[in-house]
Formats: sequence, structure tokens, C-alpha cells
Amino acid sequence: MDRASFNIARVRSALLIGSALVNLGVPTWALAETAPESDSGLEEIIVTAQKREQSLQDVPVAVTAISEASLETNRIVSVADLNGIAPNVTVRPAAGGTQIASFSVRGVNSYGVVPGSDKEVSINLDGVYISSARGSIFDIADIARIEVLRGPQGTLFGRNATAGAVSIITRDPTGKFGGTLSGTIGNYHQRRLRATLESPQVGPFSAYVTFQHNERRGDTVNTAAGLVWDKTGPDGLGKQTSPKTLGDNNAESVFAALKFEPSDSFNMVYKYDWASNDYTPEANVAVALNPNSGNGRLLSLVMNNQVAGVATTGAFVGQTIQAGVVPVFATSGLRTGFATNGWTVPGKQRYSGHNLTANWRATDNFSAKAILSYRKSFLYGASALQGMSGMVITPAANAAIQADTSGLISTATKAAYAAAVGNRLHEGGTQRIYRNEQYSGELQLNYTTELVNATAGGIYFHSNEQEGGPSTMWSSKSMYIQIPNSTGLLPQANGTTGAQSPNEARFLPRATSIAAYGQVEVHVLPVVDLVGGVRYTHDHKTGTSYIGGLWNPATPGDRVNGVMTYTPSQVSSFVYNNNQWSYTFGVNYKPNNDTLLYAKYSRSYVSGGQIGNLPWKPEIAKSWEAGAKTTVFDGKLRANLAVFSVTYDNLQFANGGAAYALIRPDLALFPTLVVSSRPPARARGVELELTAAPTRGLTLGANLGYTNFKFLGPLNGEVLSIAGLCGTEFALNLPTLGACEIAQSKNYRNTLTPKITSNLWAQWESEPLFNADTRLSIRLDAQIKSSMRIDANLDAPLPQPGWAALETVPSTLILNGRIALSDIQMGGINTTLALWGRNITDDKHIQFPGGVGAGVERSASFQQARTYGVDLTVKF
Repeated sequence: MDRASFNIARVRSALLIGSALVNLGVPTWALAETAPESDSGLEEIIVTAQKREQSLQDVPVAVTAISEASLETNRIVSVADLNGIAPNVTVRPAAGGTQIASFSVRGVNSYGVVPGSDKEVSINLDGVYISSARGSIFDIADIARIEVLRGPQGTLFGRNATAGAVSIITRDPTGKFGGTLSGTIGNYHQRRLRATLESPQVGPFSAYVTFQHNERRGDTVNTAAGLVWDKTGPDGLGKQTSPKTLGDNNAESVFAALKFEPSDSFNMVYKYDWASNDYTPEANVAVALNPNSGNGRLLSLVMNNQVAGVATTGAFVGQTIQAGVVPVFATSGLRTGFATNGWTVPGKQRYSGHNLTANWRATDNFSAKAILSYRKSFLYGASALQGMSGMVITPAANAAIQADTSGLISTATKAAYAAAVGNRLHEGGTQRIYRNEQYSGELQLNYTTELVNATAGGIYFHSNEQEGGPSTMWSSKSMYIQIPNSTGLLPQANGTTGAQSPNEARFLPRATSIAAYGQVEVHVLPVVDLVGGVRYTHDHKTGTSYIGGLWNPATPGDRVNGVMTYTPSQVSSFVYNNNQWSYTFGVNYKPNNDTLLYAKYSRSYVSGGQIGNLPWKPEIAKSWEAGAKTTVFDGKLRANLAVFSVTYDNLQFANGGAAYALIRPDLALFPTLVVSSRPPARARGVELELTAAPTRGLTLGANLGYTNFKFLGPLNGEVLSIAGLCGTEFALNLPTLGACEIAQSKNYRNTLTPKITSNLWAQWESEPLFNADTRLSIRLDAQIKSSMRIDANLDAPLPQPGWAALETVPSTLILNGRIALSDIQMGGINTTLALWGRNITDDKHIQFPGGVGAGVERSASFQQARTYGVDLTVKF
């Protein structure tokens, strides 16, 4: 049986298991559930998806809630762990060492990678919108609940939630003295230690503090380890070494909460979080190379002439350079455990936040909440995006280049390589420093009677960002041949960087948003409610971009002392102002306490903006959704169904800037660009979530999501060029771009968006063992995704026959499991011992694709390797 057939077979088997569960009358799914304590049925789930506490079954929103117990059972410690948890939702780390959580929700990719751009899925921590996409993969201790809302959420959650929202709620102090100490040991040198100390109630005050250390060695060996890059400069980076393994994490965090509750009607909770993570970016592995393209030909000749042990003299700065390496390829499109990432060096992530929330219940009908927040973050990452960095232009490689007669290498290029013998060939990479600072304040009012539920509020938000390469160094570059072994491309004595000017790009975007919102639910009949909500938002953005140019040291050759002056070749500033309305209208029908039928229409948006000289319009999402929520069989079976249709105008998406030089040469230096599709795009689908407790101690679950996404018309020429459909893949010039648009854009496809997602799980908990409270529990999860494209254009000619297998990632099945002995009583100390595994079958498929340019090279990062370990937790 071949690999594709095997994957189809195992997905079919998993789906048959799910069908069998349905036929038995016990199909189930809701991660917020644990095994019920009695035969009475499933426990009630309380969510705040509408800014007030409600039962999950009473909320006319497609939402999956994950409780504190299920977070522990499923080992969910960061946003990235939400992959596969909810129907039509996938999450993966983006390439480039940016710590970005790339979401795909209902057929739409939420990325937010471009400086100053926003994303389609908003992440909220204790009611505070986190604007930064970079660094959005982070550990948070003491999570009480995570709610994953699908579909436009613009009325209550604001701008930048056209595909959905993730709401993370941390727990408040309990006022009961106690503590928790837990530790983990696992493969890949996993070590995790978490310690929590909770204070007793002292007058109106209670508090707790948690410290957490989490480390793990990466699952990929770097065959270009040990390369030293001298990045000495004003940012204090110093000399850095390419690491032995890729995907490392070494994080420490502190979370603290202080509650002031002078009365039953008023309380204030202050929360502080701080974290530091020294990590290495995920591996990027070359999977295909086209030697019949210009750059592909050069790479092939250099790769085939890496002589073991060669040591040549770098003509660039006159120093001895280390031997080059032959790049590792994963031609099958599966993880091999090896990568050649010579340019990659350890990254640094730092963030902290302050949150003050005040709650006041004035009467039984009226309450108010105020939230003040300040957050800041820092990220430094340098990553080899194409998996081929670390090679040396050896004398043998230069001889092969000079002798080449293919016609793909120009005379000027041959001369440049001849002058660079002994230097490293840097092929596709980035190095970025990112800083973000944000302030926000929100006032929320709630009014509830037997006739009406009303919520109103206002919010102020402001953020400052800084992004670019380290001072005096470039930020991103493809095919740079004049990088000596010991430099990060710093200015020479005359302030230049050699024959090629640096690809400098520095961005300083700022954003302010002021909004007012209100939503009313009116009980017009005993079983019918009408719902209406509206939000008005004013967006004000400004920013400056510095492109190209030179860094000039105060003293020639001095990298650190004195004042570095920067002379950009292009400076672009912009001012963006825009006002938008978001709204929702719906009807709820509740014939009894166990059934809710709802239908609604919503409008939401993602803010527009500008980078350099390129503006983009707001993305508008208009959605129809209908759903049914029911609980039957005396509360032992819960079924939630949603069907939806969303139309997106000016859908924002990002692509590499290399192809953009075709029509906008002044913007070719941008690492990535965001654009808006001129024709509408439409996503239609269905979501089903089922949960059941057929017998005492047994909980079963299943979910299923299906989305059909397509563009409703031809993309415009600008979008096609940026997306690499015409300018690069078909080598067409601007005058013929219109013909390419008509012929090819109809077959443009979204990437990384599987049509079908599903999750099947079962959890069993025993009766008390050994005449005590000790219980044995077992849980198994199966996450299923249908095949998904990683190449956008169905019509693009394949440069090599072997590339056909790299157009699509086949259907995948990920198994996670846990076995635990809990509530072991030892002298007043409650102990839990658990054995767990993630990706038990060791799936190796592509997770995030990359490439230098269409038709030149393909690279990818892969599903994280199988991990397993043991947890020991004690509570007192």
C-alpha cells in the first residue's frame, strides 16, 4: 500500500469509528466536559461569548469552550495547542522564527505578518485584545477557560474578528490557602516545573502567584550548526552561533493575581504576567529545487561543489572561512529530522502585561465592568527560510559557474560569484527585531430584566510597533553571496556593505482605535427573542517606513561606539483614517429549556492600512448563520449544529515581496506584503459538535467541520503578481498581465485550509480505587484533517515532475492520549501521576510551506515529532 492510500485508509477508519458512535446513539464532543460525577448527565458549561455569563447552550454563537480540567488533560498550554480542538479551526506556527500563530478558520487564513496589518482572528486575554501577531505563541499559566468563537464577532469583540475570536480567561484568586507543584519529564529533554502558592483571604484581599519553567530540545538536527555570525552592534546581539537543534524552547514565566473584594457587590482584580523564552526557530527544510531556473541553477552548482574540509580565503574581508555544508532535502515531503539552517540562530521573546478589572453589581438588574490594560513585547528572530543556507562559494563551485553554458546565468552574475569565492551563499532568510507596546481601556454596562438583556460599552485602544532588521544590518534577503562567515552584514570602514546595498526595511506603525457598542436581546414572546447589536469604530493609523540606504558609524569601522546614523534611500509616511460599522441581527427560538434554534446576519471588518506606498482597504465580512443547540436523554447527549455562509470583500492576505518588483519596483524590498482581493470571496459550510455521557464515568465526543471556500471572480493583476501566479510562474511582463489574469486567476486557491476537520475522543474515569478517592482515567483524541493545498494556483506548470507530490498535503490523523491516576491521598497531599503522548503515530507531513520564488525552490516546516512524558502533580 502506498503512502497516499495508507493515509486515506486511516482517515476512512477514523471516520467509520465516528459513524459507529453516531449509530450507537452516543456521538459526543465538547472539550469543556469531564466525566460526570453522577448519572444525571453532562455538566453545564458557562461561557462569556456575549460579554456576560451564560450557559453554552443558551448562546446563539458557534463556540467551543475548553475548561480548566480539559486544558490539563489535553496539555493545552499555549494558543498553538488549539489545533484541531474546534471544527473548521487549525492552528500552526508560521515560518521564520516569528512565534506567530497562523490560524485557519472557516476557510480563511489569519496571519497578520505584515507590519501594521491586522488579522482575521482576534486573540483576547481577560477581555483585552492582543494586537501583535508576532509573539502570539506564548505560555499562560492559570487558564480557567478558553473559548473559541467561529464566524464574524465584530459587534462585541470589535474589529479584526471576521473569521472568529479566541478568548482566554485566567482564574481569579479563591481566597483558600493552598499550593500546587507539578513537574514533567519527557523525550527531547522535556522539563517542565510549575509552582503555585495561593494565599488565604485576608480581609478583602486574596492572591496567588505561579512560576513556570518549560524547556524542550528541538526535534530536528541542524546540519549547518556551529557557524558563528558576528552581529555586534547597537542592539547588543554580539556573536551568535547556529544551533545544533531546531525547535528548542527554554521559557520561564510568572503569573500573579491580587483580588480586592470589600463587598459582595464590588471587586477589583489585578493580574500581572511576565515571560521570557530563549528559543530556536522551527526547522525549514528544502523539499524541491528547479535547476532549470537561474537561481536554481546557481544553487545546484554551489551545492554539488561543497568540498569536505575546504578552507578558503574570503575575498570580501580577507578572512578564513569555515567549510560549507551540503543541504539536506526532504524530497518526499515528510519530516526527516534534519535541516540545513546555517543562518538560523537562537531567538529571544520577552513579554509582560498588566490588567486591572473592576466589577460592580449596582442592583440585581444592573452591573458594570471596567478593564484597564498595558502590555509590551519584544522579539528577535533570525531564520533560514529556505533550508539551504551555510554553503560556501568554493573554488570548485566558482569554476562550475564560470563554465556553465545553460544561458541561465548572466555574465554579471558570473563575475559577482568569481569575486565572492570563500564567502557564504545566503539563500532566503530573515532577521527581525520587533517591539510592541499597547494600551487599552474598556467600560462595559449590562442590564437584565425578564423582558430584555442589554450590553453597552466603549473602548479605547492604542499600539506602537517597531520592526526591522537589527541596527546596521539587513532585515531580509534572498541569494546574497557576499556574506563573510563572521558578520551579520555590517557596514565596512566606509559605511558601505560591499557591492550590494543592504535590504534594509524598518517600519514604525502606530494605531489608535475608539469604539462604542451595544447589543440588545428582547424577549418578544415566551419562546422567541430578537437580537440586535451595533458597533461604531474609528481607526486612526500613522507610520513611517525606511527602505534601503546605508548605516554610517560615527567612527569608520566602529560598530558599537558613537552614534550610528542611517541614510535611507526611501522614506514613506502615511496617515490612515477610517470609520466602520459592525452589526448583527438575529432571532432565537427556545421552545423548551433544552433546545435553542437561532438565525442571524452579521457584518464585521478587519482594519485597512498602509505600508510604504501600498495602501489596502478594510476587509468586510457579511455572514448568514443558523444553528441548533439541544440537550436530550436527561442531559446525557448534547448536540450543537451551525451552518454558515460568509462573503468577504477585500480579503486581506500576505505573500512574499519578491514578485512584487514586477509592477512596483519601489516596494520589492518588503519582506512580505498584504493585499486585498478585489472580487469577493465566499466561505460556506457546516459544523457539528456532539457530546454524550452514556454511562457513569464515560464521556465521548466528536466534532465535524466542512468549509467550501472560493473566489467569486477573477483576481486583479496586482494581486496575481504579488501572489506569484503570473509574474514569476509564467514570466509574463506587465502589458500581458491582463491575459494571465483571465486565463489563470479562476483557478487560484486558498492554501493551508482543509475542507474537512474532525476530532473524535473518548474519556473514561473509574470508580474510586483501593477504598479511597483515587481514580484511574484514560483519554484518547484523534484529530483528522482532509488534504489541503500548499500551492495556490492549479494551472501553474510544474518545473520538475517530482513537484507534483508537493502541491498538496494529504489527509492526516494525529493521535494524542493520556493515562492518569488522580486524587492519590498522601498525608493531606493530593497527588496525580499521568503518562501522556502527543502525535503518537509520529505524523511527518508538511505543516507550513515556503519558497524563494515560484518555480525555483520549495521548502517547508513539518508537524512536530512524537512527544511523550510523565507528569507528577501534588496539591495541598
